[in-house]
Amino acid sequence: EITSELLTLPGSHQRPEYARVYRAGGQAPPIICLGDARYVPLLMERFPAEVPVVFLRLDGFNVWPALHLTIDEQVDAYMRALDALGLAGPVLLVGFSYGGFLAYRLAAALQQAHGERVAIHLVEPSLPTRNSKNYSLGLNAHLLKVRWRLRAREWRARWTKGPLPNPLPADPRQVPDSNSRWLYMRQHYAKEMRRARLIPLGIPIGLAGAQTYLSDFLCFWEELEPGLIEPCPLPIDEDHADVIRGQNAQVWLDSVTASYDRLQRGDTPRQRPTPPAS
Repeated sequence: EITSELLTLPGSHQRPEYARVYRAGGQAPPIICLGDARYVPLLMERFPAEVPVVFLRLDGFNVWPALHLTIDEQVDAYMRALDALGLAGPVLLVGFSYGGFLAYRLAAALQQAHGERVAIHLVEPSLPTRNSKNYSLGLNAHLLKVRWRLRAREWRARWTKGPLPNPLPADPRQVPDSNSRWLYMRQHYAKEMRRARLIPLGIPIGLAGAQTYLSDFLCFWEELEPGLIEPCPLPIDEDHADVIRGQNAQVWLDSVTASYDRLQRGDTPRQRPTPPAS
């Protein structure tokens, strides 16, 4: 199912394959997607055949049964998967929702481990409640931290609202549908966001979202990465789950293309961020 790119594990001894290569491509910088496999066909159609396209599966939604990985464990799993593929050199990370936050953390890990040049394009990424101790939010630091937490909690409440999941099947071989898996896992993802921290990457970041997202949360990304956020307002105020479709898809693809072109030109600087305190 392309909407979830599901991988089922027949036994607890099996190590999940978190990376799926949709297109091996050539020597061009790869595009690595996190959060929603529905974006993959759009990207494959937009970019030429020489551009590799990889999707990174998300524990619990794309890999079942869930292992309930922490954010650090999920990022470590992604690093191992990318190392196994031998994807060296500059990369473009495209992340949606919780996958957007994971893309941001993965970018930091790639820079820290390999000094990679990384470009990032995020689609309505989730926000952590806490911000890092490693940077200042300016003169009104306390007030801004309070505002950040309130906005992040508001976003998490909006993100996790909806019906309760159905009871899980008694037989572990029975896999819930994608909607049930999301309903089951979203509280785990929200718990991880409550513990998470962000540190500035110091690189340009594309930030796509409907007006309801950007009006509430653009300012906080700009506080995190001053002068480096490139907003991509999407013209149709779609629901979060379906924000990239119709007219929005074309606008979004144009913005992703601009991020990729900048990466190819070498305009994205290398940074080595300091890891967040545990």
